[in-house]
Amino acid sequence: MQEQPFATRAVCAGRYDLNIPEGFEIRIDAALLNGLQVTTLGQMDEQTLRTTVETRRRSLEDGETDASGEQTRLRWARENGRTNILASDVVIDIPGVVLEAYEVEAYSRQNGTVFKLVGTITQENEADELAMLTHVAEGLRDEDGPGFCLDSGRYPERLDWQVVEAFIHDPDVVGYGMTLSISDGLRAPSDIPAPAKTLSPNATSRQIADQPGYETQIVTPGATGREDGVAIRFTASAGQEAKAGQPFVTIGAELFKDAESADTPPYDTQTSRALWDSILTSLRPRR
Repeated sequence: MQEQPFATRAVCAGRYDLNIPEGFEIRIDAALLNGLQVTTLGQMDEQTLRTTVETRRRSLEDGETDASGEQTRLRWARENGRTNILASDVVIDIPGVVLEAYEVEAYSRQNGTVFKLVGTITQENEADELAMLTHVAEGLRDEDGPGFCLDSGRYPERLDWQVVEAFIHDPDVVGYGMTLSISDGLRAPSDIPAPAKTLSPNATSRQIADQPGYETQIVTPGATGREDGVAIRFTASAGQEAKAGQPFVTIGAELFKDAESADTPPYDTQTSRALWDSILTSLRPRR
């Protein structure tokens, strides 16, 4: 392990805490609870939320067309407890074609913080999936504490399937950062193999958050021979084999540096290795 040349601070990503260097930021690019994408819209009073939902409802009612020409229209709108749900269909103008699923977006206000959930409801399991949507929406909390960490909130309960994707970086440095992807839950959606030593012939064993796995560290000192512009690329994967329906955890990480040289300041090879090791070693389940 390299000597750590920087002070750190604790942050969270999904059901895990980790330490990142002071001055670095963590951006949550995706947070999914049982397949529902959850984002935080910030503080809103009740009237502002109602206006936001109504504006969105009217837009869907009028129909929306994306860049590819696909059109979406409102299917229905309802209020379920503290949750406002808007359902929409993709318009298919083909006789005899019936879609097997439709899109939903839900808005839930908890102590002034509004969360938005987006997902897909299948016709076959409509009742159960709508019940789960409401269950997740009503369970969100705008406070710190144990559970799945969100921007300005958390979800305390462990679900069948939860995913977080995060980007850790120095906002003052372009072309340098670390991605982190964690999937875990009570029931694996399908069979999950154990991490394989396929990252590189030079991959070495590496435990991450008590999960076995492998890592590889590729460093290209200069520009010669590089096709993708990346001078540093560290990758790691960890987890354990699980059958569908069993508890599971999979963890993936990558640190990259897009520069003319691996040792271009401010993060040279040695510092990058120390940073990589520090973050992965600090990753631990939230308590």
